[in-house]
Amino acid sequence: MTSDLQTLIGKLNPTCRKGLEAAAEICVSQTHYNVELEHYLLALAADQPDTDMQAVLRHYDVRVADVKDDLSRFIENFRRGNNRTPALSPYILRLLEQAWLLSSLYFNSGSIRSGALLLALLEHDNLRILIYESCPALKRISADELKPHIQEIISVSREESPLERGRGVSPENKASRIQTPNSETPNLELYTTDLTQRAKKGLIDPIYGRDAEIGQMIDILTRRRQNNPILTGEA
Repeated sequence: MTSDLQTLIGKLNPTCRKGLEAAAEICVSQTHYNVELEHYLLALAADQPDTDMQAVLRHYDVRVADVKDDLSRFIENFRRGNNRTPALSPYILRLLEQAWLLSSLYFNSGSIRSGALLLALLEHDNLRILIYESCPALKRISADELKPHIQEIISVSREESPLERGRGVSPENKASRIQTPNSETPNLELYTTDLTQRAKKGLIDPIYGRDAEIGQMIDILTRRRQNNPILTGEA
């Protein structure tokens, strides 16, 4: 396994990593030679409810059963007889590369989610051609239609990155990072948290024993210039 591939696999969130492991198990059980895109997509669609991928499929009225049937039929035609550890298909490496670009630049995330995998699959010309052939059910979803709305669609997903899981990010908190249509500050909404709004909703714990720090913040906020305080330190 190349270092690039190892790095990309390390970027997978728990859902996508488990999916890749399940894809390898499917491949081995059927003595196929390579873990292909179809193995991976089948594993992600199979037994993991409440994921980004499931949310996207529901949004476009694509039945999970149809996706599984299409992929299973296509996989039946793969060459069999391998008694060694299967290799990862070059197409999976390409998929992970594209998904990581989307995750870091578009989703502003430090890990790869199944929503990023699906969008990368549909955005990349060669990968899209391959997956439309093996899974016609996915032809109902186009990257051009999906991309502007995907963050709103997956806001109902319970899929988490390791960072989100460690910090206890809730679906409501994730939803608050979705851009509001026609907003005057779309980038602020996407990349920051509105502490004032969260305080109004009672989502911020009271602060005790920080009178000096609160005073400093008030002093900074009342300045005419350089009036942007930065909060650092442990929660």
